[in-house]
Amino acid sequence: MTCIPIKELPKNFNLFLSNIIRNESYYFGKYINEFLPFLNPYAYTRLMEFPHIECFQDAYSKENPSLFIIASSNDQNTRREVLLLEYLKKDNLNELEVLIKELVQHWKDQQIQEIIFDIPVPIHFFLDRILCPLSFRCIPRLIMVKELSKDDIAEDWDKNMSVVSIEEIPSAFQCLSSAYQNTPWKYLHPEVRKEYDGFKSLENLISIHGDTEFPTVIQYKINNQCIGILLGNRTGLQSACLIHLAVHPSYRRQGIATRLLRTWCHLIQQQCVTNIFLWTHLANPALRLYLKEHFCSLYLYPAFYYNSPKDSL
Repeated sequence: MTCIPIKELPKNFNLFLSNIIRNESYYFGKYINEFLPFLNPYAYTRLMEFPHIECFQDAYSKENPSLFIIASSNDQNTRREVLLLEYLKKDNLNELEVLIKELVQHWKDQQIQEIIFDIPVPIHFFLDRILCPLSFRCIPRLIMVKELSKDDIAEDWDKNMSVVSIEEIPSAFQCLSSAYQNTPWKYLHPEVRKEYDGFKSLENLISIHGDTEFPTVIQYKINNQCIGILLGNRTGLQSACLIHLAVHPSYRRQGIATRLLRTWCHLIQQQCVTNIFLWTHLANPALRLYLKEHFCSLYLYPAFYYNSPKDSL
């Protein structure tokens, strides 16, 4: 198996994109053109700007690769997160098994410490058979969506609420990190357990807010201390993604998460956002809040996480 540079993508890559758009059974259904920005008319330009892309092919199909991978990497080049995987030869799953195993070994040989297959592909049951024997941890993930309407009740801006500034990153990170302690899904989010990743993630979102005025990081403060935080971002012309909604354990069950979520929904609705997506877990207590706030389930799938012994958590 070899890796194809992004500037040498094969001819059938456009066919692959077209197939995804036409596939009504794909997990984002009617939202796909909006939510996956590299599938809109600016497809190739946006794809070229993606943080990291790898396209793999088997040795016998140089002109027509069978496996497409889009994976992001962190600044330290120690992590790979597979965001999209498409296998064109649906009738040959044995070949897929070989290719994925080679891919994982390829990354391990590069000293990649964390690998995440966080993709709700239709063949997830087959990935379970492949990745679990390779020491991957399986964690259930749920995609949810909320469609905003003009009838949604606008939440008044609470005096304790504010936009997070660069200077407030340490306090915001502490709140975010504390909310994920002792939870099994923190392993999927290095920004909640590693100070460097956490600071970098918050800094990037705050920068986006500064450039676009889109509300990306809002907080709830008591006695000048961040005790609740919401991270989100725009993902399309009319779509946004809720990345994190966290409240310090000592301040839960006081309606803080609800106020943060409703306020954010109101703010982004003013910027013509009509759909909000989020990823959560069946064991997440916040699931009750999402259901109460009219988020609907789209797809349940297993995410697969691997970390090497060299990566201390």
